[in-house]
Amino acid sequence: MTTDTAAAEFESRLTEGTARFIAHMVEHAFAIGRRTSRDFLRHFPPSAIMEALRDLPSLRADILESTTGLKRKVALKKSAASAGEDLQIALDEGEAVADDVVRLFRPDDRIRYLPRAKLWSFLVEDEFWKASKSDKASYDRAQQHVAFLLDRALKDQVLSHRDIVEGISIVKICQLTPRQELEVAMSAAIFAGRAGQSFSDHDLYDSLSSAALVNHIPLAHIWDEVVHPCAVEHGLVESASARVEQSVSEEAARPVTANLPITANTNDQLASRPVVAAKPLAVATVVKRTQLPGVVTVAVKPAAAAAPVAAAAPVVGPAPVTAAATARPVEPTTPAEDEAFDVHFDSLTASKG
Repeated sequence: MTTDTAAAEFESRLTEGTARFIAHMVEHAFAIGRRTSRDFLRHFPPSAIMEALRDLPSLRADILESTTGLKRKVALKKSAASAGEDLQIALDEGEAVADDVVRLFRPDDRIRYLPRAKLWSFLVEDEFWKASKSDKASYDRAQQHVAFLLDRALKDQVLSHRDIVEGISIVKICQLTPRQELEVAMSAAIFAGRAGQSFSDHDLYDSLSSAALVNHIPLAHIWDEVVHPCAVEHGLVESASARVEQSVSEEAARPVTANLPITANTNDQLASRPVVAAKPLAVATVVKRTQLPGVVTVAVKPAAAAAPVAAAAPVVGPAPVTAAATARPVEPTTPAEDEAFDVHFDSLTASKG
C-alpha cells in the first residue's frame, strides 16, 4: 500500500499534536479518495465556512475572489453571511467548483477555525473500518487509511506504542499474525535480551509494522480497541449532549406547521354502513273453523321464526308493528260438526236472502 504523493508532501505547521493529526487525516482521506470535496461541503456548507472565518475578511476574500470572480476590494467588504450566500449561489449555478473551495480553505485553517469534533465526524461518517473484504477497493482504502492513522498518531504523539499493543493485545497478535512474522519479532526480542537491552512495545511495533497489523488484525478490532478510545480521550468524539443539542437545533430550524385540528383516521371511526331493514315477519293467516253453530273462530297460525337481525342504525319513521301470536290453537273438528256447520250456514244465508 502506498500513500498518495499529495498527502505525503503535506506537512502541517500546527504546533499541537492533535491538531496536526486531524489535519493530516483529512488530507489523507482526500488523497486516497475516501472523502470528497462534496462530502466536506455537505458537512461544512459555505455559510458555515464563512461564519468560521467571520473575523478573517482576507481569508474569506481569498476564497470568494478565486471561486466567484468577485473583485477583491468588494470581497473584503462582504460580511460573513453575504459571502456565504454568494459562494452558495456560485456553487448552485455551476460558477464555482467544490474542489476549488476546499483547496482554497487551507488544511491548517480548517483545523484552526472549524470544530474538531465535527471534522472527526466528517472523517468517520461512513464507518470505513467496517468495509467488507468482498469490496476490494474499499477494503484496500480502509487498510491504507488505518495504517496511516496509526503511524501519524504515533508521530504526533496522539497514541503511544503501548496504546496500540495493549489495545490490540498480545494474544490477538499471536493468534492472527503469521508464524514467520512472529518469528522475526521473537528473534529481535531474543537478540535484544542477549545484548542486555529491553524489548519494548516500540520494538514489537517496528518489527511487525502498521501494514502487517492492518493485514492480519481485523480493522474493526483496531478501531474499537485503539482508535476510538484515543478519539474520546482527545475530545474528538461529540458528546451525547452535543448531539442532542444539534438535533434540537435542527428540529427548531424546520418550518412550523400550524396547529390544525386533527382529523381522525376513518379507520378509527365507525364506518358508514347502509341501514339494513329488519326482515318482515310472515303475515298471520286467517282460518275459518267450525266450533259452535253460528260462531266463526279466527285462528292465527304462528308466524315462522325470523332469523336474528344484527343491530342497525336507527331508522326514521314508525317502528314496524308485529302481531303477537297469542290465540290458543284450534282443536280439529269432526266430520259431523263440519256438516252441521254447513247446514247452519246455508240456513242463515237463505234467511238473509
